[in-house]
This record gives sequence, structure tokens and C-alpha cells, in this order.
Amino acid sequence: MNINIEDNDSVYHGGKNAFMIELCAFREDMDDRYFSGDQFNNRFSLYQVFVANVRTKIKLMWDNVMYSCREREEFVHYFQDIFTEDTLTLHELYLDKITKFYNEHKHIFDLVMTRKNLWLKMTELEARATEPGRYHNRGGQLLREEKERKAIASNLPKIEAQIRELVTEYETKTGNTFTVDGKPLLQLMEDEWETRKAERHNKLSARKQALTPTTPLFRSLATSPLGKRNRTAAGLAATAEKNRPPSKRQLITGSATKAVTTFTNNLSALKRSAITTVKSARL
Repeated sequence: MNINIEDNDSVYHGGKNAFMIELCAFREDMDDRYFSGDQFNNRFSLYQVFVANVRTKIKLMWDNVMYSCREREEFVHYFQDIFTEDTLTLHELYLDKITKFYNEHKHIFDLVMTRKNLWLKMTELEARATEPGRYHNRGGQLLREEKERKAIASNLPKIEAQIRELVTEYETKTGNTFTVDGKPLLQLMEDEWETRKAERHNKLSARKQALTPTTPLFRSLATSPLGKRNRTAAGLAATAEKNRPPSKRQLITGSATKAVTTFTNNLSALKRSAITTVKSARL
């Protein structure tokens, strides 16, 4: 059987039926008893092509079922440079297994992808809300964002409720944990909400501290050696100001005030003395 290894359209694009027809024809025609070196190399190369084809489909299915790197590495044959009929069979069986799992629970994976998109959109809108020039946008951008927020607030809880119901049913029925990226799906959703809550709390606390004068920065400066020196210098300056002798202008003003007071007192005494003298003369 003369097989052109470079012409593999039927292998890559003909689907599983074309793949099996090609493989069966190859197996029937080849006879180990009469293999020459070139024939053996052709057979090895053809198995390499078949395995590569199955591996391409396995990788796509890994993405569909959202396997983590650790879960992918569990199928060790994928990462080996061994291309035999047994290797090909192992790849086909593994592909059938994960394809069946995906088809049976496709509705859950679809909901997970929908939730992921809503979550990303929600975080994107929250980031836009803190942009300094957001109120200068024109063309109804703020109105569209508000509509998107309301849609997410309405749809996200519904999607998550459906996921919880389906995953709980699956785990109760099978006794297995439904995972996404190697983590339990229900726990993953809960952790994302907790992380979001903590981030919002930290941002709010940072904003309040920025508006409060008694921030840790000011307190640390006050108790630092530099802060103590500043307070000591300020105290000494206040004491010096208090004990500073009066200026020349203050001395002149004080003396004039004292002279006026003395004159007024003397004038009052003279008046009283004159009145007393007049009364005595009349008597």
C-alpha cells in the first residue's frame, strides 16, 4: 500500500469515519512479516499523523471541559513521543471519555461561560465608574453603562442559581465534585464574591483614610524623632514669644497711657479740693 504521508486532508478534515477508514485500510494492507526499513518508517509516520490528529481534538475538548493543567497532565500519553497502534487506541478512548462527559453536561458548561462573561463585564463597569473624566463622556455612554449594570444585576443571580441547582444535582447523583480549572465550581463562585467584597472594602477604607487628617502617616510623623523635634521647636518658639520684652513702640504707648491716667487722677483731686474750699468759705 503506497501512502502519501504529506497528503493528510482525509485524516485532519474527514472526521472520525474517514479517519477509521484510512486506518483500517492501512492495517489490512500492512504485514509485519514483509516489512522493509522504508515501510516501517512509513508506518511510524502514519501513526504519528493519526495521534497528532487525535491530540488536536483532545486539546479542544480540554478547553471545553475547562480542565486545569494538572488534570491535563494526568493523561501522560499525550506528552510522550511514542507513536504506535496502542498509543493511538489510548488517545481515542480518552477522547471518547471526555467528549461524552462534555456532551452530558454541556448545559452546565454553557452557563459557566455565560456567568464568566457577565462577571468580566461587571468588573469592567466598576473600573469605569472610578475614572476621573467619566462624566465628560458624550453619546449616551453613561446611560448605556447604567442599563448594562441593571441587566447584570438581574441576570447574574439567576444564572448562578441555575448553576447551583444543576451542580448540586450532579454531585448528589454521582458522588463526584464538579470542577472548573481544577477547583470545585460552587466554591469557586463563592470565593469570587468574597474576594470582590474584600477588594471593595479595601478601596473604601483607603478612600476614607485619604480624607481623614489623622492618618497613620501623620501619626507616625508625630511620634517620630523628626516630629518630636518639630514640636519641641514650636514650644520653644511660643515660650520665647511670650517672654520677649516689649518693643519700643509698645513702651511709648504704655508710658503715654500711664501719664494720661495720672493727669486725670490729679485733676479729679483738684476738683474735690476746690469744692471743699468753697463750702468752708460759705460757713
